[in-house]
Amino acid sequence: MCAVISFVLLTLALRDLPVGTTYAIWTGIGAVGTAVVGMIWLKDPTTIVRIGSILLIVAGIVGLRLAGNHGHEDVRATGSALAADGPVASQSD
Repeated sequence: MCAVISFVLLTLALRDLPVGTTYAIWTGIGAVGTAVVGMIWLKDPTTIVRIGSILLIVAGIVGLRLAGNHGHEDVRATGSALAADGPVASQSD
């Protein structure tokens, strides 16, 4: 069930963010979640280096999200990336 929810949320995120950014955020959240679950429930070692590394991943996720879709054209609104630059002049005979 969690995998289905995860893929649905990934699909929703792809509406607003570029695929590379979305995938990086998605995998980062998965990595952080897995590490935290391991430390809390599976008694994996909890060290300063491990916690610091998790915080760096979280900082990267936040940075990617803040970058948002900067430079990413909304292709859905126009139907194509070329049309996003404005109307194309047609040739008249």
